[in-house]
Amino acid sequence: MGILDRFFRSKTKEVEIDEPRLSISELIESAENGDPEAQFELGGAYHNGAGVPQSYADAFKWFKMAAENGIVQARFNIAYMYVNGIGVPQSYERGIIHYQKAAEAGDAAAQFNLGTLYREGKGVPRSHERAASLYLMAAAQDSSPALFNLGLMYFNGHGVPQSYEASVKMYQKASDLGHSHAQYNLGMMYLEGMGVDQSYAEAAKYFALAAEQGHVDAKVNLGVMYDQGLGIERSPKDAEACFLYASEAGDAVAQFNLATMYESGRGIRKSMKKAIRYYTLSANQGYEDAILALNRINQK
Repeated sequence: MGILDRFFRSKTKEVEIDEPRLSISELIESAENGDPEAQFELGGAYHNGAGVPQSYADAFKWFKMAAENGIVQARFNIAYMYVNGIGVPQSYERGIIHYQKAAEAGDAAAQFNLGTLYREGKGVPRSHERAASLYLMAAAQDSSPALFNLGLMYFNGHGVPQSYEASVKMYQKASDLGHSHAQYNLGMMYLEGMGVDQSYAEAAKYFALAAEQGHVDAKVNLGVMYDQGLGIERSPKDAEACFLYASEAGDAVAQFNLATMYESGRGIRKSMKKAIRYYTLSANQGYEDAILALNRINQK
């Protein structure tokens, strides 16, 4: 398992929504009387169908009013809705206009999403430099997805000077904020000694942090480290548990590694039935070592 090179693309939630302070009837009255916060909250109510019939078109209407009255989160929401065609015809051009305004007002989510559009060249000329600049703005506000993406950009030298040290710095900040992919990549940096002194112990530490959040690749690598006693006390049972978790998630490498443990009885109870089962699962995904192992077993 190597460095993850899949960028984070957008916020996990569609729009930014606050819990209503008022009843729906009071919210509608306040919104109609021009209260920006009520307009924003009413947009959220229509978006979620909370107390009113669900309607993206009405959500957009009220978010737009709130944005025009200075609510930056509402500006982000209408940008997101334009870009994704939610409640309005899809339009990168209009979405970018509103992301730009929200980004200039300091909204980290808008800075991140606008950076992603520049990185992917959607609605704007592709520019890694502009993307990095926007990610840096969001990262200054502790946006862990922006920090993670910057880590990748420094790693590859896209839009910024190539620097493993700077990549580690970004991954470290994102890791401290609980970003599981950053924790995994930081573990890989320590495992390979890229931008940091090589350390199995530090690698195992960050793989464990990511694995606690269900990160499958981290589970596989942590399983290998438990199996071999690299940077962590050897524990076949913990290795088995890690490989089982990743195997159930469909990881072919974990399935193969688990099969080898069952075939050899390496620290756990030997079981050729289980070994063949996991070799087969791995082989069915085209994993060559598993295919060779099954051929070897079938020739006996």
